[in-house]
Amino acid sequence: MSRRKLAYGTLIAVADQAWLSALNFLIGIAFIRYAPKEDYAVYLQLFAVLLLGMSIQAALYLGPLLTLAPKRDAAGEATLVHHLGFLQGCSAAFVALLSIPALLATGSVLNLPLLGLNAALLFAIWMYAAWKREYRRELGFLAQRPDRTAMLDGAFGLVLLLALAWLASQGSLSLITTLGMLAVANLISLLMPQQDSGPAQPDLSAEARRQAIRDAWPLARWALPGVLVTWVYTHSYLYISAAMLGTQATADLGAARLLLMPVGILLIGWGNVFLPRVSRQLGNQESARGIRAAMLAAVATTPVTLLFLGLLWLCFPLIQTYLLGEQYSDLHGLIIVWAAYFCLRGFSLNAAILLQAAGEFRRMFQYSFIGMLVGLTAVVAGAHWFGAAGCVAGLAVTELAVALLIWWRGVPAIYKASAA
Repeated sequence: MSRRKLAYGTLIAVADQAWLSALNFLIGIAFIRYAPKEDYAVYLQLFAVLLLGMSIQAALYLGPLLTLAPKRDAAGEATLVHHLGFLQGCSAAFVALLSIPALLATGSVLNLPLLGLNAALLFAIWMYAAWKREYRRELGFLAQRPDRTAMLDGAFGLVLLLALAWLASQGSLSLITTLGMLAVANLISLLMPQQDSGPAQPDLSAEARRQAIRDAWPLARWALPGVLVTWVYTHSYLYISAAMLGTQATADLGAARLLLMPVGILLIGWGNVFLPRVSRQLGNQESARGIRAAMLAAVATTPVTLLFLGLLWLCFPLIQTYLLGEQYSDLHGLIIVWAAYFCLRGFSLNAAILLQAAGEFRRMFQYSFIGMLVGLTAVVAGAHWFGAAGCVAGLAVTELAVALLIWWRGVPAIYKASAA
């Protein structure tokens, strides 16, 4: 891939992620302005559950797809895309159905009226449709056509914006209506035409499907526990804060992180483009170039985050008046701690991308497991001693621990393996 094409692809990927993040931002702001804090807190927790489901998808299907497919010829890539797509569709249906009794049981045990049958059904539809849309999104990045992904997300976002505007104008925004809106928007986006797979035809035989499973499973079997423990240390703060500090604190944490969303946009957009690229580089024995690019991207995260923090600080009086309102009047300290978290997140994310591209999912699981132990301890201790800010500080400590482990132990192992 030429530098010009890489720059163009990165720009489109970042713009696409900016669009999706802007939609999430608008949903968050709508909750902040028009809904009780309890609705927003429960929505954040349900969104984390959705991310758990999609992390499972990434481990079982998307990670192996983006790691293996770029190293194959056109026919082999088409075969892998077809069979992993079928299998992930079946898994999406299973996970969605499983979420219904799980949410109903949770609502009953915790005495949460918001988690009733309607919420469980709408969440299940949202989960299923989001899995399907995410697979189609990644196919665009795999084909080095992020513009195709952007068109799919554009249709999704347009439906979402129209529905959100209507709900806000009617004063009908709530947890239930938001879940319904997200379910419908994802389903409608799936009506977009399928992307052209090119002239290569996949092998549709049962043996090819079994071979796809045999190829993907050695990667997925370590990626799956890895993403599970990663989810625990990156999202457990939502449940720990609710249990120890109350749903009001959970809503404050979500609102403060929402304001730093542009930094997350850059990290995710870069990762979407960088993973297929560095996977090809490692396959071509060019590990030094991939490691150097990851190091530069990791270092660049800090000044970008600090620059955005400065702009946010200058504009905060206006943000407080026109976006946050009186319910969220004391977020300054949380914003600073979240900024520190994102600085460290850049180092751990880029290192993790290198491990994934090299197929080092076992190492990733080991490092993530250590991160989970550190993270749960740090978040609980931070919440106990320092409240909501302590929760985020615990997350920052976790990212630091994982980044040190990968850069110190994992990345040198990749370089040695490539040089051997």
